[in-house]
Amino acid sequence: SVIATGGSVVLCTQAMRHLKLIGVIIYMQIDLNILISRINNMGTRGIVKTDNQSLDDIYTIRTPLYERQADIIINCNDKDVEHIIKEIVAELHKMNNK
Repeated sequence: SVIATGGSVVLCTQAMRHLKLIGVIIYMQIDLNILISRINNMGTRGIVKTDNQSLDDIYTIRTPLYERQADIIINCNDKDVEHIIKEIVAELHKMNNK
């Protein structure tokens, strides 16, 4: 199974602890400029933030948390979906063969 959480789940230690118990955490990393180009509706998207937080602020706060929690980090910059899937599968195979 794949559980695609919202981006703010990483802020909840209890949720991350539970996810680590039941599976592998994969952080699909992209640069901030790509993220900004993809999110054009911050006000209505349901992003957990304070009133004055920018996407840059959120990225700066959450990136180290994602990196710390991840079992696998996949750099997704300038890659198509098929390439990303192949990388994920290869990393999962590496984990299973340890």
